[in-house]
Amino acid sequence: MIEQWSRLQLALTTCFNEDVTFTEGIENPFLKRLMNIITDSSAGQNDIFAGYADALRAAQANGIEEPWLPYPPTITDMPHPLWGLVKSVAGQTLSLSVDMHLDSTKATYQCKTRRNLLQPEMDPALKNLLVDTPHTHYRGFGQQAAIRTLLTSDINSTLVINLPTSCGKSLITQIQAISAPACSLTLVIVPTVALAIEQADLMRDMMRKAEQDHGGSYAWVGGQDQTTRQTLKERLKNGTQRALFCSPEAAKSSLVPVLFELAKNNLIGAVIIDEAHLIDQWGAEFRPEFQLIAPLIRSLKAQPDCRFRTLLLSATWSQNTRDVIVEQFRADDSELIEITANFLRPEPEYFVHTEPNPTSHKQRVEQLLMSLPRPLILYCTTQEEAESWYQRLQQRQYHRVGLFHGDTETLTRRKLISQWANDQLDIMIATSAFGVGMNKSNVRTIIHAAVPENIDRYYQECGRAGRDGKACQAHLVWHPAQMETAESLSVEKLIGVEKGFLRWKAMFEQRQPSDIANYCISLDTKPDHIDYQGDRNQAWNRRTLLLMQRTGLIELVFAAPELPESLREGGEKNDQAIRGWFANYYSQVHIRHCNDSHLSEEYWNNFVEKARREELNKRRAAFTLLREWLKDPEPSLCQVLRKFYIYQNNEPELTCGGCPGCRAQGKASFSPTVGTDVKILHSTPKKKARFVGAEKKVYYSEEMDIRTLLSELRVTLRHLIGSGNYETIRADKVNFIHLERALDSVSRFWSVQKLAAPTSNGAEIVIVANTATVLPTLPASRYERIIIAPQHLADPLHPYRKWWDSAENSLPLDTFIRQSQYVNHQ
Repeated sequence: MIEQWSRLQLALTTCFNEDVTFTEGIENPFLKRLMNIITDSSAGQNDIFAGYADALRAAQANGIEEPWLPYPPTITDMPHPLWGLVKSVAGQTLSLSVDMHLDSTKATYQCKTRRNLLQPEMDPALKNLLVDTPHTHYRGFGQQAAIRTLLTSDINSTLVINLPTSCGKSLITQIQAISAPACSLTLVIVPTVALAIEQADLMRDMMRKAEQDHGGSYAWVGGQDQTTRQTLKERLKNGTQRALFCSPEAAKSSLVPVLFELAKNNLIGAVIIDEAHLIDQWGAEFRPEFQLIAPLIRSLKAQPDCRFRTLLLSATWSQNTRDVIVEQFRADDSELIEITANFLRPEPEYFVHTEPNPTSHKQRVEQLLMSLPRPLILYCTTQEEAESWYQRLQQRQYHRVGLFHGDTETLTRRKLISQWANDQLDIMIATSAFGVGMNKSNVRTIIHAAVPENIDRYYQECGRAGRDGKACQAHLVWHPAQMETAESLSVEKLIGVEKGFLRWKAMFEQRQPSDIANYCISLDTKPDHIDYQGDRNQAWNRRTLLLMQRTGLIELVFAAPELPESLREGGEKNDQAIRGWFANYYSQVHIRHCNDSHLSEEYWNNFVEKARREELNKRRAAFTLLREWLKDPEPSLCQVLRKFYIYQNNEPELTCGGCPGCRAQGKASFSPTVGTDVKILHSTPKKKARFVGAEKKVYYSEEMDIRTLLSELRVTLRHLIGSGNYETIRADKVNFIHLERALDSVSRFWSVQKLAAPTSNGAEIVIVANTATVLPTLPASRYERIIIAPQHLADPLHPYRKWWDSAENSLPLDTFIRQSQYVNHQ
């Protein structure tokens, strides 16, 4: 740090005196950012003061005594006292005031590592798939389990993946696309345009490195020019579009005809829903398109011979969210596999600031802006609040600031995302539309200038800092009036059962025949008790159907849309006509009823009302949990979150970067090694391999070394792995390289584990080298296992006989190879 500090002092002096800029030898992010700000002609005065404050605080936190920096000669104003900056008498240097204390931010300015995550080496088959990429290790055992399960699961399976932020969900999506047949599409549905743009760029880079890039766009978003959109359509139709990122709205409108065409030709490899928790949180009211994803997938899979994987990815699964989503996506003909490896975020240090009124609230937020490190996200609940804060900061000479909300135009979004990623902005003022799933790793501070609608959203937004595993800050500033706004947002508009039943009865009485379901109803149906029509009436009818779907009364089914040829070829000029056509398409809903009580008013009053109340109560509970903690932060937030994010009786691993409750108890930050507690849950037992019996024991001469053994087994192992009967090989780590060479041309994925590694999730082959002196102790397994070991080893339980002597399923190596060859030719 001392050398970098000297380089920064020299760089600033050279910049001011000679107008020459250099950053070589300056790697500390706070020091580097100051140089970016100084050389940015658009930077405002407070942007510059913020850069100086961060650099000087970082120097002090890292042991530089009495740090100082050359002062820009173009600035004559004195910095506000809250910056904690002091200008020298001569006006040529800037240093920290003597009363500057960094107790609460010291770990952040030290770039202290908080996430301690074991990163196992990638499997040989995956290394071959990701050649020429920087990936050599898994980002934790959770990612390892998820990718292994993905690549060995049935093509028609549904995977629910619960991995913490920054544990590599993006790579899972990329591997699905790269490993799929070249003619199949991986469709990735993401909640925001910003995320679609960012993830599409990452997919393009990965495809290029894997030499599978088809060129052009990987995203389907609004605002694209006609040429881009038409090229996408052509690639989709001819089966050359490998991956595509889009919003739920696009997936249920302009893309639908193409998706059904692909489904009819079995050209969909997977549908992936990123940030899948939002199906529950946003789908009931805010964006109902989320809850139309499940019926869309069912309808696509209903096409003859259409089979594809469904992946549901999220870092924040509460038990309620998991139950709601699994109920929607569970299918009788598809195995459901759940992979959970969750731990609490160890990076954020949480702070709560309660203010009596809006005036003091604004003052406190502005104070925090002068005392907390950049990059920084300032979250607001409403678009109006975000715009107000943006104008306020602009007036106060903060110019390296972005504004991002739901109405931000596509081109502006692209520009903001690029500026944010390249550290050209220090502050992003945003609503929840910004940051979902985005990969910027070095955000150091989150400030909530309003109360989020529930504890789940609060935790998610705090998780957008510290993705690099280093300490970060999370501050929530609130006043009492904001609590009412948050509560109103947390209570969704769920149709009451009395009116819902009347609406359903009216729609049912006017039903029409359907070729693909029991009947078809119209969302334009107007029940007798209302005096309005149009979009408002449709919205309430849609809420009724979604409630019925969530309570198991009905299933919504999509028909393959027959879009008129004139609209198919019209390009973007026909956008309005296409929207009108789809509005009519979605107003006709095909229904498959699942419960004969759908017309029973008594059933609605008893069972539907009960489910509706439970749904409302669970949503209120998430808000109540946040409200109670804000009013009394004495209970440790880490314990509150640990209970909230229980998943199928599994609590996330406990960590805490610091919260009000723990600090009050004198507890320091708690950052143990995490990511080792992995659970894989199957809805149905996995298929057994072709050998009958718990273990097959194969013995060979102790004179045969590992290279000779693998040479003899080469064809047999390739068949066992390539046929899909076996997925894992256990061996000593020193022999991994020999296995990798022996199986280098096997196209099917296989994994390799140490002999003592925990139980794998499938059938496995154990290879013990002739250098072993004892038979290794292996973990118990529910799946088939072949043990190949030298014949001279003793039975661990009966040392007077050989390990294979009394086993019914034992045979010498040459017999095993002959049997395998015979089976291969059947």
